[in-house]
Amino acid sequence: MKEKIAYFFIFLFLASCNGQNKKVNDCNSKETVIEKISEINEIKIKQKYIDSISNKTRGVSYIIDEVKKINGKEFYVVKTGVNGKSRWESFYTFYVNKKNCNDICVDNPITGEIITLVEWRSDKKIKNKKMEEKKIGFSDLFRESEIIKFTPNDLNNNNQTKEFKRKLEIFEKQNPSIEDFDIENLTILINNETFSNSEGYIDSSWLNYFIKKYKIEVFKMVDLMTLAIKQEDYNAIKVLVNNHFIVSLIEMQNVKETKDKSLKMIKLNKNNKGLDENGDPTFYESEKSKINDIEIFLKEKFFNNKIDDSDGYTNLRESKTKESKIIEKILTGEKVEVLDNTSNWLLIKTKSGKKGYINKSKLTTK
Repeated sequence: MKEKIAYFFIFLFLASCNGQNKKVNDCNSKETVIEKISEINEIKIKQKYIDSISNKTRGVSYIIDEVKKINGKEFYVVKTGVNGKSRWESFYTFYVNKKNCNDICVDNPITGEIITLVEWRSDKKIKNKKMEEKKIGFSDLFRESEIIKFTPNDLNNNNQTKEFKRKLEIFEKQNPSIEDFDIENLTILINNETFSNSEGYIDSSWLNYFIKKYKIEVFKMVDLMTLAIKQEDYNAIKVLVNNHFIVSLIEMQNVKETKDKSLKMIKLNKNNKGLDENGDPTFYESEKSKINDIEIFLKEKFFNNKIDDSDGYTNLRESKTKESKIIEKILTGEKVEVLDNTSNWLLIKTKSGKKGYINKSKLTTK
């Protein structure tokens, strides 16, 4: 019987929130509680946190606004995070025994349970191990409505990017080649800032990163360019062009359609107070429109497409093969009109008005 009683008291001791035999330290003020939480290693590394909106370094903020009873004992509820430029970004919620500052628990973000610090740290190790074993999707890296202003160059010198970097490494390990990578993923990286109901933002350097990482072929970027024009993402368009995208008549038509829609939205904002024909808000922010800049930029590229062949000329062919009939020889430096860029063979129109195919390697915009 005595042994059972002894085991019972040992169990009660181990079940305390920190499970450690430390000297009792009365929490006689909220300042004492905050000081205790600030000593926890997981909070110390957050002291130079980069606010995701302002991109500025901010220290940890603490909120103690309630008391919670756990197993009959009163605990301060301490919420930690950073008070950013336009919102509160949460870290962890701790529970500190009002009678003993060394008795600390924490919310388990996975189960919602209140557990000890020791259990919490053990769970994090298990979680990291499971992360390496489970499939990481592209949407695990870039979640909907997320704001990502950091760039690939920031991954090694920013505490905020530590978890992101680990996920990225796992994703790339699981998807080592272009055969494993779904190019449609990149549509997530095209921003839509001209509409106020679009909350997310991802720095365009990530689009550039994955295009280069997986050596994405130029003709496979056509859908990305179409979306970038439609959403007026000027930075994404420049990234695509800088990765040798060839501007064709398709893009010029898309620009015209987008510009027509933009002008219609601007008119609605002016005459109909931002409401469409059905009385619903358009959410279109005229002052953020980039379509005029996009039009100027793409027109310049379109009208500067010209032949570049070390032989001094290239063959205009009847179909998309080297064996097909030669229609005309086009001299190096001659400007041509690209009608279709959806394959490695470009459908073009020469200055003489003849139409045919050339390999994309025989054309430049420089």
